[in-house]
Amino acid sequence: MTEPLQAALFDFAGVMTEPFLGRSGRDQAPQTEAERQMRKGLWELLSGVTFGASDDHPWHRLETGRMELAEFVAWVDEQVPGGGARFDPQQGEIPLSHLPMRTALIDEVRRLREAGVRTALVTNNVREWRPVWSSRLPLDELFDTVVDSSEVGHRKPEAEIYELTLGRLEVTADRAVFLDDMTANVEGARAVGLHAIHVEEDTDAVIAELRTLTGR
Repeated sequence: MTEPLQAALFDFAGVMTEPFLGRSGRDQAPQTEAERQMRKGLWELLSGVTFGASDDHPWHRLETGRMELAEFVAWVDEQVPGGGARFDPQQGEIPLSHLPMRTALIDEVRRLREAGVRTALVTNNVREWRPVWSSRLPLDELFDTVVDSSEVGHRKPEAEIYELTLGRLEVTADRAVFLDDMTANVEGARAVGLHAIHVEEDTDAVIAELRTLTGR
């Protein structure tokens, strides 16, 4: 019989919340033509980023705390024709503050921790946005540790961020599971020996798999 896992690592956006591209994400679409063109240009700019690999792209530097948000905004404004609309860093905070939370999964994290399973939040994020997203969860109640890419200088799917988290939890990779909505991050976790769950729309299925892996 397989031994129950001892720890669970969770992403924030798309795992603790509903996904960016779900219903609420569309609700946040800008209204003016200039804003639509700006968002389209920004998406095209960032869609060329290889999220699954480390490089020196400004977005990666932003997520690892090596670039300030103001610098990133200036870079975007140089790259994307605004048509009268300027990239607003607050746009990045909108989904972080308005995406619906996955209440059932949050409750499950609480039950996991109460049952003695060690828990961690592992997020690729922007240093200046932490007050926004962190206020949406009772972090101390849910997680033994919070690993923010902009604070630790590594981002998913780099091996170092998973290994750092496992070290804080004092558990080996084969005794832990990682949950994320991005395929590259899931693959990165598996590459260091973690069990992994690719989180999509079906929260019930995620919870069922999590309970099986943790022996609950």
